[in-house]
Formats: sequence, C-alpha cells, structure tokens
Amino acid sequence: MSAGQGWSTDPIIRRMAEDLRSTDIFQMLDAGEAQHVASICERRLLGPGDLLFTEGGPATHLYLVLRGELQILVRSPTGEAEVVVGTVKPGSLVGEMAVLEALPRSATGRAPSTCELLQMPGRAFAELVASAHPAAFAILRQLQHTLSERLRGLDARIDAVFDGGGVAASPAPDPFDESDDDGPAPSPTLWHLIDAPPALRGTGGSSDPER
Repeated sequence: MSAGQGWSTDPIIRRMAEDLRSTDIFQMLDAGEAQHVASICERRLLGPGDLLFTEGGPATHLYLVLRGELQILVRSPTGEAEVVVGTVKPGSLVGEMAVLEALPRSATGRAPSTCELLQMPGRAFAELVASAHPAAFAILRQLQHTLSERLRGLDARIDAVFDGGGVAASPAPDPFDESDDDGPAPSPTLWHLIDAPPALRGTGGSSDPER
C-alpha cells in the first residue's frame, strides 16, 4: 500500500489507521502510511486483570494503548509480591525499548480494567526501520523522549547529591521504559535514525520537538 493513497475500503484497516492517527505519536502519518502500519498490527483487547506481558518474558511485540490503561508492575526484592510502579495512558507506546534492545521484559504489564491496544511484531518494526518509514521515525522519536526524561532524572539525582552532600532518592520508575538503567547504550544506527534527514523529519512523529 503506497503512501498518499486514499482510505482503504476495509473497515478494520481503516479504523485501525484512524486510531493510529488520533494519537500524538502518529498524527503526522498520511492515510496511506497509517494504513500500511495498520496492516502489520493486530488489535488486542484485555479484560480486568489480564496480563499483556510478564517480567522476564521475551520481548516480541511493542504496543500502543488506545483505550483504557495498563499498569506496570515489578517484583519486590524478595520476589513474594508485585508492586505497581506506573500506569500507561491512552496514546502511549509501551514495550518498544525492550524490543529494540532484544532483552527480556523488565516488568509486567497488567490491565486493571478493559484495555484496548494495537500490537506490532518486533520483526515488522525492524522492517519499518529498514525502509525508513515515517512510523518508525515517530516511534524512535518517542524513544528519544523517554531517554531524555531518564537523563533529566539522572541529572536531578546528581545535583541533589552535590547540593545536599548525600545520596539522592531514586526517582519513580518510568512506566514507558522496560529496560534496565544499566542496559547497553543506544547504537549509532539508532541515533542516526532519531536524527533523521530533513526529508523524513516532516513526515512522521509528533510536532512537539520533545516527542
């Protein structure tokens, strides 16, 4: 399906494409681009208490929350309980960092109530990146935003240590981040894609420079 063509007559693909374009992350996709992404995604519906992924499990998909919320939980140090450390709101991605790093999930995703998502296989995302599709650029821009938030949190901790002469308290975990703080740094290829050429910068992602 080429970019720029009209809306699909398939109601399922059309609705998924419209859902994609209703989010800040993918609002800049045109009809053809959104429908291409929709064609490689699947709709996922979770009921109250259903698990989307589990801590330590394989990272095979990334997800876009459309409706409802997703709780992010981690096991306690003793492993006897799970603690809610964040909530993913509608219009937000989750799971993209673990997919990019090819690492096991560092948290569990659970729906506290009915939750609707779109899920994209990691292999399909890699193909979007390889083809320089605007949707891949939009996802990487979101990842850049997540990493920037983590760096700002680290700066705040360092400032607190030097200003107060003690050890700063750890900030609350980022609900959009499924990687460990000590994980590998992004590869040069990843940052090259985030700093995409002008031809791509005007076609995908959010209009907010931080997104």
